Amino acid sequence: MNALILRWLALLASLALAACASSPAGNSVSRAGTNSACPPSIVAIAGPTQWDTSRYGGSANYDTMLQLRDREIAACRSEVAAGSLPALRSLEGHWRREQNLPQLVSTYQSYLDSTGDSRVKRQLALDMYALYKDGEPGFRPNANEAQRYLGLAVNYGATGLRPDYARLLALQGQNAEAQRQYKTLVDQGAGTREARCENQLQLGYLYFLGQGATQNANLGYFYWQRGLEQAAGARWGSCISDNFGDQKRYRYETDRKQFVDAQLKQVSIATQSTIREAARMSPETGAARVAALPLPRPSQPTASVTSTANIAAAAPASRPASNTYTNGWPAWSPLRGGICAMAHSNTAVSRASLYSTAAPALWTLLSGDAKATVIGSAVAVTPSLLLSNCHVLSEPTGISLQNSTGRRSARVIAADLDGDRCILMSEQPSTAYLQRGRSISRVQIGEDVSAVGSPKGMSNTLSVGIVAGKRERSGLSLLQTDAALSNGSSGGGLFDNRANLIGITTFRIPDANSLNFAIAIDEFCE
Repeated sequence: MNALILRWLALLASLALAACASSPAGNSVSRAGTNSACPPSIVAIAGPTQWDTSRYGGSANYDTMLQLRDREIAACRSEVAAGSLPALRSLEGHWRREQNLPQLVSTYQSYLDSTGDSRVKRQLALDMYALYKDGEPGFRPNANEAQRYLGLAVNYGATGLRPDYARLLALQGQNAEAQRQYKTLVDQGAGTREARCENQLQLGYLYFLGQGATQNANLGYFYWQRGLEQAAGARWGSCISDNFGDQKRYRYETDRKQFVDAQLKQVSIATQSTIREAARMSPETGAARVAALPLPRPSQPTASVTSTANIAAAAPASRPASNTYTNGWPAWSPLRGGICAMAHSNTAVSRASLYSTAAPALWTLLSGDAKATVIGSAVAVTPSLLLSNCHVLSEPTGISLQNSTGRRSARVIAADLDGDRCILMSEQPSTAYLQRGRSISRVQIGEDVSAVGSPKGMSNTLSVGIVAGKRERSGLSLLQTDAALSNGSSGGGLFDNRANLIGITTFRIPDANSLNFAIAIDEFCE
């Protein structure tokens, strides 16, 4: 039983008590007929021979009682429109007793349009929001009306629901009001880290988008940057560690990030540097400084975040090919030949045999200085080339590889930072490397797989599982597996039960039950 029904029952009980304490019997019909005030409760008429005689006595007939009831209702309606709370309660109790939801809704709306108590209006708006959101028997839900009353509730002081209201506005494309609500949330600075992060990202996105909201690329970058500084998954443009476990959220946030990344081209490198400095100031000071900067020439948005109506069905947009990167990172260039020929074995082998084949080609990867070493894994696919993930590299050079055969240095020769694909070259060739690869198109869900990598720096660790699914992220094909992965496993190999390399283990979703993912080997090939 929901809270709205409980309120109804409580009201009916109070009305029953009120009826017992109403005016004594003997009041004449003529006296009642001249009374234009709203009574504490509307006279109850159960049928042609049954009605409450305590107010008007027993001399009135049925038609007269109907007229008197209508007179009471009219008087109460007039007083409700003038903001009378007692009149509201009288009519509310009557329509609940009559189970007449349309009239109850009309009464609530009349009070909401009046100059009545804002605290009462807040509760009425919340009741109307719940009614239109969840519906009742004989009363269909209505998303637009639910949103309207949610907005009224927020405006009348239900500030805890402001984030829900702002989110609904943004998803429905009501950008100007959404921007105003998110600006209020950001200025208040309340909520959890995740909430504060999301408010900043959404406000930044809306400043970039415009389309009814104020378009200002400088402020867009300012709030977007502040949001990313609080994001647990900054590389995904997400406030949680990884948004891939929630496909609706993932698609929304992927579309949003791709749109913002494209719009960032409006803001010059020098201006971005100035804005990043402002982002480290207090929100008010920083925003004021950024607002005073000259505006770049606005561009027409070519895309926007998927709306609520089709968010579940939308596929992630294909990731554009990377060209060049700054700070020494090379452009992406896929492999040709070798393992990319997908010459694979069809003969199942034991896990011990698989491990003996894979382990010599797996390397523990160290990147960074002595104070901040990043540990990951890498897979040798030629005497000098290795595959890994970019996120385990702090820089494209000065990379150290080690396994049981020794230690050697490497550098990045091809990088797709957005897709997390990096190809490394070592100047010291190795005799152990993998030559057999199998395309994701041939892999079936349910197959046994093994992962080999360096979780927590423990070189050549084997874990086992199955292919739990085939996914796509940022235009790349992924293999989902329940084979155990930990920090340091990234860049390692995922193998089928025939010792064919099928993927590069890349990420896991934190706080999830074995939701681990590998980039399909195909994605490293031309």
